[in-house]
Amino acid sequence: MPRVFVLSKLRPEAKAEEYEKWVHEFDYPTTEKFFKSITSYRVYKLKETLEGKPLPYNYIECIDIKNVEEYKKDLSTPEALKLLRQWAKYIEGVTVFTETI
Repeated sequence: MPRVFVLSKLRPEAKAEEYEKWVHEFDYPTTEKFFKSITSYRVYKLKETLEGKPLPYNYIECIDIKNVEEYKKDLSTPEALKLLRQWAKYIEGVTVFTETI
């Protein structure tokens, strides 16, 4: 099953508590309702490396998907675009990558 990872950095003006509340109250429910290509989705807050060093990112999203093409199609829907506009108010410096297990 393909997996998408999204590494992201919180904008300097954004508050982590507000972003995390938005994830639970809007992002998760919207994703579950409108993204039929996603089978599992979680956002994790990153703390530091095992050596205690800071990371260049604050969050990682782990997204299990049915297939990449269907996921890309879901990302172009009006619901996804609304979600991504709201997400961009909190997040910058994004790296997205995929892997297949």
